[in-house]
Amino acid sequence: MNPEAFGRIVGYVLVIGLLVWCLSWCRRDSDKRSPFGPGEPYGTGGWLGLFLVSSYVLAPLFLVSKTLIVFSDAEQANPILATVPGYLPYKIFSWVLVAVSIAVQIWVARRLHTRFEASSVHYAKLLSGLSPFIVYGLDVAAAWVTLRVNATGAEIGETIRTFVFGMLWLAYFQVSRRVRNTYLRPMPEPAAAAPASGGLRRRDPEFLSGDDLLAPVPQPPASTDPR
Repeated sequence: MNPEAFGRIVGYVLVIGLLVWCLSWCRRDSDKRSPFGPGEPYGTGGWLGLFLVSSYVLAPLFLVSKTLIVFSDAEQANPILATVPGYLPYKIFSWVLVAVSIAVQIWVARRLHTRFEASSVHYAKLLSGLSPFIVYGLDVAAAWVTLRVNATGAEIGETIRTFVFGMLWLAYFQVSRRVRNTYLRPMPEPAAAAPASGGLRRRDPEFLSGDDLLAPVPQPPASTDPR
């Protein structure tokens, strides 16, 4: 077995182990009993757990590997590409864009995982619907500014595929009962305490005031019985 094949096997094992760990971590809150009663999904399980695992693991790995492959293939096909003016700034900007995209993806997933409030879902919807076009626009602008290359059609296919997946997640966040129960639905009021057995009511203690303490104590009437 050559070192390249061994490295691939080790990489696959690490990715699978990381996926299993993230799944168990994301499902930690999904085992809690739903506060809305049986049959009402609640927590970070189900398809929501898949979104979190994708944000924590799959999306970062995909972005990093894709960027590495693109630059590696381009430099191998054209060895003098590194000497082209503007190539190094474009490469640096591309990696910064990848790092920012990964950071935003993990931040949104972290909010969904730890903050069960409506704003977490709003950020997830914005990420799913807008991020493909923002990344595509910034990449095209950077290629034009640094290399004077019109790259409008270079990544449009990948952008459309990313947009389709984003729309699917956007629809999930819009119609999912789990998402509604976990982030949007108000928590039920706690049940009132039951009265004590036997109909007895608790009475609060009564304290005497200062005037009551100084008032004369009534004396019993004098006895009139002759002896």
